[in-house]
Amino acid sequence: MVISVLSINDVMSREKRDMFFIQFHIWGDKRAQAKSRALQHFRWFDSVKLVFDMVSFPEVLEGNTGFYAVYFDGLEDSRLADYSLKFENIEKRSLKPDEYQMFILPYQKWLQDPNKEANYGSDSNDG
Repeated sequence: MVISVLSINDVMSREKRDMFFIQFHIWGDKRAQAKSRALQHFRWFDSVKLVFDMVSFPEVLEGNTGFYAVYFDGLEDSRLADYSLKFENIEKRSLKPDEYQMFILPYQKWLQDPNKEANYGSDSNDG
């Protein structure tokens, strides 16, 4: 089975908006817990009809990066508040920071990054 893996630049170029990403720390001594937590997230994403894609970095040539784009419809998306209630603490940080963390990449910050190809992957056009 072939899985298409996008770069962050691919996602940002296509979406042209602030984007949410989540990283699961699938290496080291917390690997099993992080994989379990990832499956918990994926089931929840599916249950609320939230699209997500695996993404990669320039230095990763194959395998699971543990990194995903999550297509919330902006900060006003009600699913974002639901996500926060389920998976984050009052400071909007992961309940299990050694296993996962969601963050936002602002479109303008990405667009203005002179090193975005090196930082976020190839196949970018500047919008």
